[in-house]
Amino acid sequence: MKAEKGIYSLYKFSCNLKKKLKYLFGLEVMNLSVDYSARELEKILLEKGVSESYIDRIKKEQTLRIEEYSIYYDFQKGQKLQYIPVDRIKSLSRVPFNVSWFDLALAPVDVNISSDRLNRCMYHLSKSADLKTYHNFFESDRCRNVNPIEFEYYDKDNIYAASKGNHRSIYAKITNAPYIKAGTVKFIFNQEKYNNYMKLKSAFYQFEKLLNTFCLSYFNNGEYEGLSYKGNEFILASDKSFLNSYFEYKKNNFPFLESVITQNLISDIIDDLQYLTEEIKIINEKSSEYKRFFKFIKWIKVRSIRNWIFSSYHYLLRERDKHLYDSALLITQKDLNFQTKDPIDLIYYY
Repeated sequence: MKAEKGIYSLYKFSCNLKKKLKYLFGLEVMNLSVDYSARELEKILLEKGVSESYIDRIKKEQTLRIEEYSIYYDFQKGQKLQYIPVDRIKSLSRVPFNVSWFDLALAPVDVNISSDRLNRCMYHLSKSADLKTYHNFFESDRCRNVNPIEFEYYDKDNIYAASKGNHRSIYAKITNAPYIKAGTVKFIFNQEKYNNYMKLKSAFYQFEKLLNTFCLSYFNNGEYEGLSYKGNEFILASDKSFLNSYFEYKKNNFPFLESVITQNLISDIIDDLQYLTEEIKIINEKSSEYKRFFKFIKWIKVRSIRNWIFSSYHYLLRERDKHLYDSALLITQKDLNFQTKDPIDLIYYY
C-alpha cells in the first residue's frame, strides 16, 4: 500500500505541476523519465499479486526483431476484433528489439516510448482495486475507445506485434494479463518466399566467410561504402556494383531484400557474389606472387632501387588487369609494411 500511495502522490504532483506551468507560461511539459524507479515498479507489481517468478521472467524476456517477416509473410486483407493472448505478444512498433519488457516500462532513454503515458498506466494500476480488476480493463472496450490498439498476427510463428497501443501492451505484459481486446490483421507465411530468402541468406553468409578469411570487411564512412582490408579502403562500390546487394543486406534493408525475393532476382545476385568471390581469390593469389617477388629482391639493401624494381615489376603485370593487380599491390604493401605507391591510388572503384 505504501508503494501505491507514493506513486499516486508523485503522479498527482507531476500532473499538477505541468498544469500550473501550462497555465502560467503556456508550457507543454513532457516527462523525460517515468515517475517511479525499478524498485518501486517491482514492489507494486508484487503488492498487486504478480508473482516474483513472473517478474524475473519479464526482466529476461526481450522484444523480438520481426522486420524480416515482411520478406516472407503475405498480408491478408481485413481486420478482426479479437482477444489477444498477451503471452504471445512479442514485439512493439517503433521499439528496438532485444529490450526487456520490464525495462520498457521504465522508458529507456534511447527508446521511442512516452514516459507520460507509462506514468498514466502506472497510476491506473496503483488505483485499481486488485489485479483482476486491472486485467479486466484490457479485455473491455474501454481499453481501445480513447486510443486504438491494434496488432499484427504472424500465423507460422504464432506471435503478435503491436502496431498501435505500445504502452498498454507493455503494462499488459508486465502485469501478466491473460488477454487484451484489439483489432488484428493477419499475415500468412509464404513457404516459397521463405525458402528463397534462406537461399539468399546462405549465399551472403558464405560470401561474408570469404571476406573474413581474407581480412576484408564492410565499411560506410557516410560519403561512400565499400570493402576495407585491415583498415585500409580496398574496394569502393559504384551505384551499379555487384556489391550493393550485399551492402543492403548488411544494413538490414528488409524492403530491398523483399523486392529481391518478389522480383525473383536471387539467381542474379548469387551469380554476382560468385563472380566477386573468384575476383577476390585471384587478387589474393596475385598478392602472394608479389610477396614471393619481394622476398626474392629483399637482399637489395638500397631501398630506392628495391622499390624501383618492385614498381617496374608491378607495372609490367598490371597491363593484364589494372584493378586486380593494383588491389593485390595494396594488400601486399599493407602486409609487408612497405609502400611503392600511395594506397589511395590503388583503390578499386567497382
